[in-house]
Amino acid sequence: MKTNTARFSESLDLVEPTPDEQETYARHVKTYSTQALKQGSLVDRCIVNHSQFTRAVTAMERAFQLAPEFETPQGIVMVGPPGTGKTATFNYFRATLPKSSLFADGEGAIGLRCPKAPRVGTFVTGLLKVYRYPFTGGNAKQMYIRRHVLFDAIQQKGTRLIFIDESQHLLYAPHTKVAEDSDTEVSEFLKDLMDTCRVALVLAGSRELNRLQEADSALASRLSVKETLTEIPLDAEWMGILKTFSRQCPNIDQSAILAPEMAMLLHKATSGNLRSLKRLLLEAVLLTADSLEAAISKATLSRAFTLVSGSAEGRVNVFV
Repeated sequence: MKTNTARFSESLDLVEPTPDEQETYARHVKTYSTQALKQGSLVDRCIVNHSQFTRAVTAMERAFQLAPEFETPQGIVMVGPPGTGKTATFNYFRATLPKSSLFADGEGAIGLRCPKAPRVGTFVTGLLKVYRYPFTGGNAKQMYIRRHVLFDAIQQKGTRLIFIDESQHLLYAPHTKVAEDSDTEVSEFLKDLMDTCRVALVLAGSRELNRLQEADSALASRLSVKETLTEIPLDAEWMGILKTFSRQCPNIDQSAILAPEMAMLLHKATSGNLRSLKRLLLEAVLLTADSLEAAISKATLSRAFTLVSGSAEGRVNVFV
């Protein structure tokens, strides 16, 4: 039986990494030793179970269970700035789903990233690729027609939840008709998807997504649950997050980050953003491992900050 960690690792390619993340990984491969990369991977795979994360996962668990059982649509709007853990929350939820005869292995919950100016054909193509269907090409009209093939696939696979990242782009979907509630072709497709397949829909995106109610009241009414992910304040929860990270690398002592002064500097350097914190600590672990030092130091964090931040003006290295 696969562990939760193993299943989580396999799920990371569901929502493709951003160009920034791909560039960072490529640089790491060229710069650091294999041993350093092994240590860094322990930090990279770390999932922090903080209060916002727990609420979001619980909301998805509820929607996942209820969606196929009732005709009432089940949906969630998950709003937060980049780096606050929206995609990581879904990846964790999906990876830790128990195996069941009710849905195909790995396909109980699926996800994709919403492109700018999305069209129905874009979603049909992306979702059929998730199911590894042989035909995922064709013009926009052909892919629109194949939405019924997609609906059949969703029901056959037993999919219960679909996660759409960067969903603020839905607000700018091309209009194909004029209606009282400003419906677009894409929003009609998503409502039909929920009603026909009885799947829970999770729209995750930036704060712009708070405008969904005024942009499309009918779709918004199907997404009754609202979850917000924010930067973490400098409080006991921040200390708990640092404690979780400090335990990830048994060969490197990270206890220094738990000192009150260091915790404050880390918060100031990252503004409480979890992605920024992980990136900074990951770089610090890589540097520490390659320097053959036993523990992370303030000097290491200072160098790590310079590497992950670059030379742009206005970025003050608080560790100097």
